[in-house]
Amino acid sequence: MTLMGSYYGSSTTRGLWKRQLGGVIFGTNETTINECLSKKLFGLPSPHFVYVKKIEPGLPLFLFNYTNRTLLGIFEAASSGQMNIDPCAWTCEGSQKTPYPAQVVFTEKEVICMKLKELALNRKLMAPLSADCKDESIVSTLTVEKKEDSLANSSKTHPMISQLILKVQELMASKVMKKAKINHLKEKMAFLQQKLAEAQAEIKKLKGMCNMSELETYVGPQEYSDLKANEVSLVDDPILLVGGYDGGSWLSSLDCYSPSQNLTKSLNPINTERCYAAVSKVDGELYVFGGGTCGQWFDTVEYYNPVADRWTTCPPLNRKNGSLAGATVNDKIYAVGGRNGVDCYSTVEMLDFDVGSWIPARSMLEKRFALAAAELNGALYAVGGYDGKHYLR
Repeated sequence: MTLMGSYYGSSTTRGLWKRQLGGVIFGTNETTINECLSKKLFGLPSPHFVYVKKIEPGLPLFLFNYTNRTLLGIFEAASSGQMNIDPCAWTCEGSQKTPYPAQVVFTEKEVICMKLKELALNRKLMAPLSADCKDESIVSTLTVEKKEDSLANSSKTHPMISQLILKVQELMASKVMKKAKINHLKEKMAFLQQKLAEAQAEIKKLKGMCNMSELETYVGPQEYSDLKANEVSLVDDPILLVGGYDGGSWLSSLDCYSPSQNLTKSLNPINTERCYAAVSKVDGELYVFGGGTCGQWFDTVEYYNPVADRWTTCPPLNRKNGSLAGATVNDKIYAVGGRNGVDCYSTVEMLDFDVGSWIPARSMLEKRFALAAAELNGALYAVGGYDGKHYLR
């Protein structure tokens, strides 16, 4: 059991890992307890987030009332520990910033509740629950000032407490077994993903060998050597310029500059003139989506194959969209934000190659266009932009 600190003063670091937590005690008082129980929300000051973030759903929780020195429980974490689940909790009419942002949502520990009631009825050691004792809030009330030896003596005196302790131990053992099984499945999944990545890389390598062999056979050895000497591959380090506007006309050009070779090369132009479009790359192929010309916005999508020097039409976006951002995460292309000339969007779409269409993903917290997007460590980041009234940071 870990006491995660109080509402008065700082806490002491115990340095426990998530798997070492058997339960967590939060603090409250007569001013904040009603809101804790009605909202099913516990909170602590922000310095305690270093501990609160270790809470996972299912972890037993308790609530210590500093006013009358009582411990309430058992509760169960219904969420992981997070910052600002309710940013205005425990403030005057919910109009200010909460002083306790390190928060977790809880629910009643139903299994233990049922065991407590069953044991109480069997031994007739507990009177029927009164009207002011709510099932979803208080299971038992213990004084914190009891010492461990008195608790041990009481457990010998009352078999109900001993059986409760046994049930808690059984639940924790079951939780450990489930975590071990989940970890085993995660390791197996990671192994299979690694094998899949190796297989995809091998397929890509074989495709490249086949394409080069066919090209050499078609144009002859000398012509093939000349082409290879001037080749600019998308898997190298090129800078690509796609479409745009030169002040007088809309462009469909595709130009490629290789810094390592100090070489600029004009490639096959895109099928549709456009600017304000988004681009992304998957498996060495360039995808261009959205954008527009002269107040007209597109939902069209095209991709460029550098080996064949050819553009191909793809499934369109779910709506016409320009000034959007694009990024690739785990071999999936994402279209982020954008606008249609009237409204700006917070929506995010993902191109699912298996389904053959764009699928809505989780939207951003704010609407924005003219933004940037990038992938880092498997996560998608959206940066900056304009929401129609203000530039975003």
